[in-house]
Amino acid sequence: MSKRRYTLSFASLLSLATAAIATASPAMAADGFETATASAWSTGSHFCVSNGTTPSNQTAVGCFRPSGDQIEPGDTKVDGRRVGVRWKTSDGRSGMCVNTAGKDAVFDPVVVTSPAQGGHQCNKDFTEGISITYRVGTCDASVHSCNVLANWSEWSGWITRGTNE
Repeated sequence: MSKRRYTLSFASLLSLATAAIATASPAMAADGFETATASAWSTGSHFCVSNGTTPSNQTAVGCFRPSGDQIEPGDTKVDGRRVGVRWKTSDGRSGMCVNTAGKDAVFDPVVVTSPAQGGHQCNKDFTEGISITYRVGTCDASVHSCNVLANWSEWSGWITRGTNE
């Protein structure tokens, strides 16, 4: 009888785990390394971080747009490196939005605070009211596998913003 209770409990747990996996949201399934889609950045407030201190040494800009929950990796230089925005949320999600297409033709890196003008983004569906912490970096795909976080470098500092800003 004791064994039967154990078997039923295990079966119940297995059913609950299967149901939880089956009902996971599409946004949760999309976390991890994700290739940014070609799409002009929308108008509105963008909170950006750069991996350089001046336009001459800046190779990447990473932005978050709370209205629409978009992560935006901006490639500012023709240098053969990929640009990625590494992000994590206060509710435990994390991922990397990667621009594999090269320099954004319309990107003007003169000042990070100017209107954002990149051409690639990852559209996320974050929980309202949480915070997102992110930074931008680069990876040389001709030398490394850019699906491995340890192969990324030239990181900016981390910044944090709220999804309701």
